[in-house]
Amino acid sequence: MNKSPPHSVCLAPMLKITDRHFRYLMRLMSRHMFLYTEMIAAPALIHGDTKRFLEFSDLEHPVAIQLGG
Repeated sequence: MNKSPPHSVCLAPMLKITDRHFRYLMRLMSRHMFLYTEMIAAPALIHGDTKRFLEFSDLEHPVAIQLGG
């Protein structure tokens, strides 16, 4: 039997789509999916709602962030 890697599927970072609620839903669907936050522009973290972009549930792990310059 050929065993697949632990994260053979990755959820792409999609602007205004892959927020924490969507990632939580995806995690409920599969524990074997690697999740990304929505794509975040660096100025949004400096001048925007940091909590909205960086807050996540412990159930979402592993989760990665993609920053744009």
